[in-house]
Amino acid sequence: MLFFRSASVRRMRESRVPWLVATSRVDAARESRVPWLVATSRVDAAREPRVPWLVESNLVDVTRESRVPWLVGTSRVEAARESRVPWLVGTSRVDAARESRVPWLVGTSRVDATRESRVPWLVGTSRVDAARESRVPWLVGTSRVDAARESRVP
Repeated sequence: MLFFRSASVRRMRESRVPWLVATSRVDAARESRVPWLVATSRVDAAREPRVPWLVESNLVDVTRESRVPWLVGTSRVEAARESRVPWLVGTSRVDAARESRVPWLVGTSRVDATRESRVPWLVGTSRVDAARESRVPWLVGTSRVDAARESRVP
């Protein structure tokens, strides 16, 4: 029983998986019908049946699927709980979130929160001068946020 549950033998519970390229880091799973992937301890699970492929590295560099509701990555990218996030570039500073509903985000690890369903999180320190997105209802910033130049930002 332990032989069949070894780390080298991956379980595939989907009959529609034609092929799966699985290395020690599960470099790619290029089938849209894969309901979940068991990767390494750095990427515990991708539990979305519409994930066609997942490229997993030490920092979970890119996930280019618009239907991924959340990702459990490393400590540097803890979660992305928005189903409309097509891809995330996750470094120690989270350089950018290039979602069509969020034109640009520049910040560091001091992003406290954004309680908008369409914007899962914002990194907002003194370096973020403004938030120019009409869908952001409010922003928690610092004293150096000079202005919010959007009519929809209360």
